[in-house]
Amino acid sequence: FKKMNTRNAKHHFWVLLTSVALSSASPPVLGQIDSEDGAERLVEEIVVTGVRGALSRGLDLKRESAGVVDGISSEDIVDFPDLNVSEALQRVTGVTINRLLGEGQQVTVRGLAPEFTRVTINGHSVTSGNAGREVDFDVFASELFSSAALIKTPSASLTEGGLAGTIDLRTARPFDFKSDTPVLALSGQGYFNDRREEWNPRLSGLVSHTFAEGTVGILGSLSYSETSLRQDNVEGLRFISTTVDVDADGTPEAVGAEYPFIPRYLLELFDRERLGATGALQIRPADAVELNLDVAYATFDTERRRYSIDGLIRANNFTGISAGLPSIDSTGLIVSATLDNVTSRSENILTPEEEDLLLLNADATWRFAHEWEARAKLGYSEASRNRPEFRSVWQTNGEFSYDFSDRTFVGINQTNADFTDASAFVANQSRFETFEIEDEEISLQGDLERTLNLGILSSISAGIRYSDRQKSQDEYDGRITVTSLRLSPSGGIAQDLPAGDFFQGRDDPNIVRNWFVTDFDAVLADPILNPSSFSPPQVFTNSFVIEESTLSGYAQLDLEGELGGMAVRGNLGARILATDQTSNGFSLVAGRPIAVSLENNYDEVLPSANIVLEPAEDYIIRFAASRSLTRATLTALQPGGSVAPTGRTASLGNPELNPFTANQLDLSFEYYFAPESLAAITFFYKDVDGFIAGVTVNRTINVGTLIDDDGNDVSNEIFAVSQPVNGDSASVNGLEASLQAPFAFLPEPFDGMGILANYTYVDSEFEINFEGETVSTRLPGQSKSSYNIIGYFERGRISVRVAYSWRDEYLDQFRPRDTERSNFIDSFGQIDLNVQYAITDKISLTFDALNMLEEEQFRFGETRDRTVRFSETGRFFLFGVRGKF
Repeated sequence: FKKMNTRNAKHHFWVLLTSVALSSASPPVLGQIDSEDGAERLVEEIVVTGVRGALSRGLDLKRESAGVVDGISSEDIVDFPDLNVSEALQRVTGVTINRLLGEGQQVTVRGLAPEFTRVTINGHSVTSGNAGREVDFDVFASELFSSAALIKTPSASLTEGGLAGTIDLRTARPFDFKSDTPVLALSGQGYFNDRREEWNPRLSGLVSHTFAEGTVGILGSLSYSETSLRQDNVEGLRFISTTVDVDADGTPEAVGAEYPFIPRYLLELFDRERLGATGALQIRPADAVELNLDVAYATFDTERRRYSIDGLIRANNFTGISAGLPSIDSTGLIVSATLDNVTSRSENILTPEEEDLLLLNADATWRFAHEWEARAKLGYSEASRNRPEFRSVWQTNGEFSYDFSDRTFVGINQTNADFTDASAFVANQSRFETFEIEDEEISLQGDLERTLNLGILSSISAGIRYSDRQKSQDEYDGRITVTSLRLSPSGGIAQDLPAGDFFQGRDDPNIVRNWFVTDFDAVLADPILNPSSFSPPQVFTNSFVIEESTLSGYAQLDLEGELGGMAVRGNLGARILATDQTSNGFSLVAGRPIAVSLENNYDEVLPSANIVLEPAEDYIIRFAASRSLTRATLTALQPGGSVAPTGRTASLGNPELNPFTANQLDLSFEYYFAPESLAAITFFYKDVDGFIAGVTVNRTINVGTLIDDDGNDVSNEIFAVSQPVNGDSASVNGLEASLQAPFAFLPEPFDGMGILANYTYVDSEFEINFEGETVSTRLPGQSKSSYNIIGYFERGRISVRVAYSWRDEYLDQFRPRDTERSNFIDSFGQIDLNVQYAITDKISLTFDALNMLEEEQFRFGETRDRTVRFSETGRFFLFGVRGKF
């Protein structure tokens, strides 16, 4: 559990020019890059640099694509004030992001959760160290990529899996640079979070060279960064209904009143090391043959420390209250109460974590007989995550009071114990828990395409793909419970909260600003709390292996020509697939783990059509219709699950889950009214079958003896049990509107200004038949409205951009019963600033400021007076220099 070894590396690359074209029906845009469907793009090179050049290339990608596609080029990723790729992608219409301690982590497209978006690098699948299929983008430094494209409407040639869309990230290749001399790029930045008040390095480098008369190229890039983050939190955690019986005579004084389950204050500290590298080898032995080998590697080491002080309230604490009836407001919230026999805990959690990702991709293209092209692809992706967790808990028991009248900052107090006095607490437990996750996929694909000259029929293509994926998780969990030993947390084991400015700037008297916490090094060295011989046992019910093999094939007809006097292009086709899944794991029978292996097989046909009409110059109408699919998240397919006796919660899997499927329509109108300019609106609709959602109910679970942190057997008590189930139906509909324009009509120097704005509206309805009752709600993770407004100024040596991103509130956790409330994440907006000054043509100074207004994050239980969590992360600053040679 010591801090992981530092990897000494320095990286970054300066991107000169590349983008990606992913439509098989359209001429290529910016560079020669193979899309996932294998169609090569021979394109006009546009050598434009700066903000306007990057935005212009994004428009070219959108304009020339057959389907609805949005993209960002390399300058967008590197030059936007963004910490990783997800932060850059949030500027794209229809994209919102989820954050971890203030930094973007996962991407939501058109209101559908991250698991609905398929992520690829250079057209090949990315595995994940998460328990599911969703990809954490903070694993990748933004400097590793030259472009990113979001494909919102599938074609038959696009591998299935992205019901919401497919995000394809592209790493640089040596032939992108078109230079006879070596290319070298270097970058260095200092990173600062004003809550942690520590400087961290962010370094990168790239070198590329082509030789043998331009027939061979080699490229390598390296990126290294350190990050220190902090988040201050106050929580109610969950709001639970109870009956208040003050005098314990069986006559309730209040029915259905709600109380915060674990009111607490929580400090989170997060330290990360990130090392990334890419490599590329390109060989063009003849004009008709090209070979590509791409390598991408990332390792992500973190150490997360969480310190909390709380009160663990049970429903029976409200029976026989000596202080009389607690304060209950008109909404049924027990605003304040003084309760007997409540346990307060100083809970301290240390989580060092390491994640590694490796991708190897080999592509070959052969054009022959003038009209034929054959392509072959071999892809390998491997991700692993090792997450050990150490939990040190100290407790005291007695009279406890809380006051939630502020509705945000809850006042908590233990009558017989000062939270800063370690001697008033006794050791409860030392808990050791480890998750080991392995995810591996290998894929092989072959495509054949023939050029046609039959009216608007431009080409016909077909292909076949086989993939084999295996994901495993092993959990180990054990504890040393020492409640009978009154071991005082002293002698160096206890220390003050490592933040003397907790919730700085807030003057609410309820805030608990200091409490004693664990010195992790000291407690891990203690012979009683951490005997060296202790080895946590395996939790068989939450250990599993999911095997998934898929065979798919497609046929696609590409269109290009004129129809009724209008230019027309696009594609028509269908994809057919067969999936075999096997869930290997354990079920508990009479408290004993029994190995089980459950199979699930299904076939699907996925037709698609993408049609582009150009009724007049600079006007485009797009129509897309398709059936798409996303498979159930891999963790949800496990036979067993996890149980938390102290919190009385359980999370179970469901191997019988069917995939999500959707029939979807898109209609888009685009007007390119001036150079580098666009006004567009897109309408979309998705009818989803078998939508999977996590449902939480209160019931007993039959898994044998369950011992909580106090040493009590709670196997017969009521647990909040969550389990994924296939819903009856769900629908998603909405619109996307965007405007992009430079203010070239203004006089100097204001003609260097410009704007990019987009807005997305999404509405959804989800029905689920649960225990004979049909419950309707909106989809988890879906904000009804989101928008971005980006203003820029570029003149001479100065470039300035200000970006504001905003998303509406969204459902985070759905609970169909009245005993607990569903959780929502409140609306959130953030202003980011990027400034660059070119000292010379080759060297620039940079300054970035993120979350300039120090916006906080707020989670609530259906109504805003039920605070589940309120968090502050502070602002982020980066100062640096970039050079290209």
